[in-house]
Amino acid sequence: MNGTELLATAATLSLPALLDLIGIAAFGAIMVAAACEWTARANKRVFLDKYAQQSAAMALLLIIISILGSVPAMFLLKDRFPGLMQWFSNPSMPLIHTLGAAGATTLLLAVWSITWKKLRKKKGLHAGIGLLAGIGALATMGIGTAAAALVLPALKTGTFPQWPAALPMHVWALMGQYFFTALGAGAGLSLVYLVLRRNKDDFGRDYYRFGLCTAAKWALVPMLIQLGFQGWLFSTLSEQTRQAVQTGPLGILWLVTAGCALICVGLWLAIARSQTPVRLKWAAFLGSLLLWTMHTANTLLFLNLSGIA
Repeated sequence: MNGTELLATAATLSLPALLDLIGIAAFGAIMVAAACEWTARANKRVFLDKYAQQSAAMALLLIIISILGSVPAMFLLKDRFPGLMQWFSNPSMPLIHTLGAAGATTLLLAVWSITWKKLRKKKGLHAGIGLLAGIGALATMGIGTAAAALVLPALKTGTFPQWPAALPMHVWALMGQYFFTALGAGAGLSLVYLVLRRNKDDFGRDYYRFGLCTAAKWALVPMLIQLGFQGWLFSTLSEQTRQAVQTGPLGILWLVTAGCALICVGLWLAIARSQTPVRLKWAAFLGSLLLWTMHTANTLLFLNLSGIA
C-alpha cells in the first residue's frame, strides 16, 4: 500500500473509526464515572459526584449513538463477509461473548444513570450498580479487543475463530492499549460534553472549572500510558513486520497515532493547569478531532497488521 492508497483508505475508514471511537469512549467513560462516584462517596465531594453523573449520562448517549450507527455498518459487513453473521450466533465464538458483555454493561449503565437522583439516599446501592457497570465495561473492552484481534485475521482466511488456550503477547499489548485509549477518549470527550451542556445544566462557574480540570486529568494520564503499550505492541511484531513499519507507509500511521496522542496530552495538560479552563474550550474540541484522527490511523494500522486492509 502506497501513500495515496493509504490516504484514500483512511478517508473511507474515518466514519467507521468515529463510530468505534464513540463506542470505546462510552465504555471508558463508564469506568471513569464509576471510579469518580466511589471517590466522591468516600471523600464527600459533591462536584466529583456531579462529574461522575454527567460522565455516565454521556456514556449512555454515546452507546445509543454507537448502536444506531452500527446497524447500517452490519449490513455492509454482511455483504462483504457473508459468513460473519454465523459468528455472532455461535456460543463458542468470541463475538457472542463481546455482545453479551456489552449488553449487560449497557443495561447496568441505563439503570445506574437513570436512578442517580432516585437513589440519592441509597448511595451505597447506587455506587454498587456503578461498580458493576464499570467492571462490565472493563470486561467488554478486554473481551472485545481480544475478539477483534482473533476475528479479523479469520475474516481473511474464512476460518472460524476460537479462543486459544493462551492469548498471544501482541493481543495483551492491544488490550492494554485500547483499555487506556478508552479511558482517555471517555474523559476527553467528556470535556466537549461539559462545554455543550454548560448552558443547559448551569451548575455554576466553580463546578465547570472543577469538572473540566478533572476530565482533562483523567484524559491525559491514560493517553500517555497507552503510548507505552503501543511501544510494547511494536516489540511483539515479527522482524519482517517491524521492518515494513519502519520503512513503509505503515510507519506514517504509527507516527500519526503517537503524534495525535501527544498533542492531545499537551492540550489536556493546558486545560488541567488552567484557572479558567472554560476559556480553553477550543482545546477540548480540537482534542476530540485529534482523537478521531488518531483512532482512524490506529484502526487502519490494526487492519493492515491483521491482513484485512
